[in-house]
Order: sequence, then C-alpha cells, then structure tokens
Amino acid sequence: MWQHPEMAEPAVDHEPSIGVIEDVFDLTVAVGRVLSDEQGELRTDCPGWTVKDQFAHIVGLEQVLVGSPHSDVELPDLDHIMNDVGRYMEQQVHVRRQLPLQAVVDELAGLAPRRIAQLRSQAAEGDPEVAGLMGTRRPLSAGLGIRGFDLWTHEQDIRRAVGLDARMDCRAGQQAVERTVGAWMAMLPDRVEANGSMMLDVDGKGPVVITFGGEGSSISLTMSGEVATRLGCGRGHPTAVLTEAQMSGDPDLIAAVVPHLAFTP
Repeated sequence: MWQHPEMAEPAVDHEPSIGVIEDVFDLTVAVGRVLSDEQGELRTDCPGWTVKDQFAHIVGLEQVLVGSPHSDVELPDLDHIMNDVGRYMEQQVHVRRQLPLQAVVDELAGLAPRRIAQLRSQAAEGDPEVAGLMGTRRPLSAGLGIRGFDLWTHEQDIRRAVGLDARMDCRAGQQAVERTVGAWMAMLPDRVEANGSMMLDVDGKGPVVITFGGEGSSISLTMSGEVATRLGCGRGHPTAVLTEAQMSGDPDLIAAVVPHLAFTP
C-alpha cells in the first residue's frame, strides 16, 4: 500500500555491515597469502582445527550462503564434534583437508567478490529474508551482524595461532566487543544460578552492572575487548584467559559466573 513519504519506514543502511564483511575477507586473504603450509598446520583455539581448517570453515560456509550445495560427506570419528551443528560445520572443513593451504586461500579470494556482490544485491531490496545455515532464514540485517562477528572471530583465531596481534582497532572489532558485552548482559542473569552482581568494565569504557537472582555478594571484572571476545567465543580455557583480566570479589560467585561466559556454539 502506498504511504506518504513522511510515514514510510526508513531505509535500512546495510553498507556499513557489508563493509565489515568485505574488510574481514580482504585481511584474512592477505594473512593467508604470506603463510606457509607448515603454518597452515598450526593448531588454533577451536578444538580439532588448524589454521588451514579455519580458512576451510570460512570458505565452506560462505559457499553455502552464496548458493552452493552443502558438502554432505561422511566424517571419521572426531572427538571435537559434539552435536549436529558441529558435524555440519566439520563437513565443509573435511572436504578441504587434503588441499594445500594456498588452494583454500585462493578459493576464498575468488569467492569474496561474489559474496559481497550478492549481499549488495540483497541490500538493494531493503531488508529481505535471506538463507542462513542449516535451512534457516532471517532478515538480512540480522544475518549481516552475525556473519561479520563470526568471520572476524575466525580471522582472530588465525592471527593468534600464527603469532599476530588481534585486530581490535576496526569496526568489526568494536562491534564484536559490543556484541559480547550485550550477550553477557542478556544471558548471564538467566544462566548464573547464584545471587549477587558483577561490575563489568571492558576497555575502560565504564562499568556495567549485571545482576543475578536476588541480593547477594558481588564481583568485579575488568578486561580488554580482546580478552572479552575470546571469553565470549570460548577461545581457550576461561581460567587461563582470565589471567589476562582483573577479577576480584566473592570466589563462589566467580566460580558460578565463569563457566557461562562463552555464548557462541
């Protein structure tokens, strides 16, 4: 139905989110280009996955999202596969395990322009529902945020494994920190079975108070955005990662909170 211009819904500007994805593609390929096959076999913080496996994961999922069929292959018994989601993710990695690293990087380099063109074409339609993984569908605006976060996270997995600093001073890094803090504020009150509160300060931007249950003891947690995103994404054992943060207060409440800091699958 026709609407007066002043009453119409404002257009959704997807370009910043698409720009984040394009930036991550470009910089991930740039890192991959200078890595040797030996570096491709270095272990990352994702259980069972090497640096090359991280590239294969990125390529495999983006190929599905651009319209290629999912690689539904038989897998060997792998200890790090815990559920159907893990099995789905592993299939895209497994079909590329025998390839040299640069062949997988080449695939990503060739795919990236097609994927960005697809996203811009979808964005021209407003905020359409688009295909996700495992048969899901969601609005483009929601999907872009998730993909940007996921791609950036795997870029950092690669960088960490080969000894490069995390890439935090960028839009993708800032959005990842915001998503992590937002997820903790939304999820921890429901997940932590204790009474009390946590004063959280990430990157010195001021405390956020998260309350669990009723009145009780309190804890304080101060950390960098890089540490926060590692915890939120379950990269490394939380106790080890938290040695790079400052935590104080009731040890029982700390013990209740720490197992719930990871929120990604």
